[in-house]
Amino acid sequence: MQSLVAAARFLQDATSLEGITRLLAQLGFDSRSIALTKEEAASIGLPAKDNCFTITQGKDSRRALTFAISGESELRPEISRVANRLAARAPHLLWVITAFDQKREEFAVAATEPRKSGARVVALVAKPHQIVDSDAETICALAAATGDSDMLLHARWLDILGRDSVGRRFFKALEACVSKLATDLRLASPTDASELALLYTSRLLFLSFLETKGWLDGDHGFLGNRYADCMVQGGGYHRRVLTPLFFGTLNTEPKNRAGRANAFGRIPFLNGGLFSRSPLERRHADSFFSDESLGDLFADVLTRYRFTAREDTTTWSEAAIDPEMLGRAFESLMSVATRKTSGAFYTPQALVVELTRSTLSNALSGPIVSAECVGEALSGEALSKRQVEYLISRLDSIRMIDPACGSGAFLVHVLEELSNLRQRLGDSRGLHDIRRAVLTNSIFGVDINPTAVWLCELRLWL
Repeated sequence: MQSLVAAARFLQDATSLEGITRLLAQLGFDSRSIALTKEEAASIGLPAKDNCFTITQGKDSRRALTFAISGESELRPEISRVANRLAARAPHLLWVITAFDQKREEFAVAATEPRKSGARVVALVAKPHQIVDSDAETICALAAATGDSDMLLHARWLDILGRDSVGRRFFKALEACVSKLATDLRLASPTDASELALLYTSRLLFLSFLETKGWLDGDHGFLGNRYADCMVQGGGYHRRVLTPLFFGTLNTEPKNRAGRANAFGRIPFLNGGLFSRSPLERRHADSFFSDESLGDLFADVLTRYRFTAREDTTTWSEAAIDPEMLGRAFESLMSVATRKTSGAFYTPQALVVELTRSTLSNALSGPIVSAECVGEALSGEALSKRQVEYLISRLDSIRMIDPACGSGAFLVHVLEELSNLRQRLGDSRGLHDIRRAVLTNSIFGVDINPTAVWLCELRLWL
């Protein structure tokens, strides 16, 4: 595959079995697929209902399984279920899964890795009618991947489809844009300029996650479209668009908004502190970022990368920018002196997972359920009825606080673990209701840096 344009075209065509097969051929698989009978699908643990599964041969033991879903099924959970079945019934093969959600118009290419706690899935999930540069770059990287063996090639795919591969490029581009924004203000205090640049970038990054959900007037390109409209009308995007959007719309209840705010359309009310004027902004009320520097932020970051509200977990990772990167970006862009003073340093995900599991295992254990049993329950192992009842009572009373929460690495993972554990123990509420209850009753955080607290709140909110 020679160019981003060609990669984008193959992704745009991945809305049918024929289109997906052509894409797989570009990625090193055979140019023909074999449809599985219901009996063949059942023999490797796949549901023999309405789904039509096809298999495409890859290098040695690599196989690509393709299917489409429709109706109420969702792409990511369905891929995870299929990955777990393949890991259990055909672990000797190296699986790639490609799937298309006809209702939501989403396509995914995923690589799977069997683990004791369930298959880990790394994936690119894209909308064929909304391909961005990072989607095409990921496909080009997959096509160019090589390995002396099928296992090395599969390992390379696991790396490319993981979030960190996209993240490395993202951080480099983000750092350059924030630096240009800070220089652009031409303030007497470089520190003030850097803080304002970081604050505005954080706000725009957060709004990019809302865009992906269609929560900004139902427009998935809301910010960029408003920028283009503003340029046609003479420019001044910061003053004419961002200022009323931030301080007259996002931080104001709809019933209290002025006519200028209502002109933005259906915009949610966010009652956190991120869209309130900071003391620093009040001191520099007459300073505005130029259209050129904000245009670079759109061109190099906001419209180039795919944003997803799903955070990286132990079982699922996407080649996209997720809310955790808000915190990583904030911490990485702080000055060295500020990081040393506040103790703000990025915590590796592996450490977050290990410490969270250890803490929860000990906090929830007792005379009926040992710490080892709690660890098994967190990994999905079944418990006796008596143990389940005991654990539920412990979950109802548990309170966890991170006294230096930063942007929320531990609290987000605690939320994931506690919510998933409640589901496994038979909580019949929807996952969003469980998460809301856990956030309200069980999770607390403190930090000396108010911006870090804002980012932590926003990550948990997303």
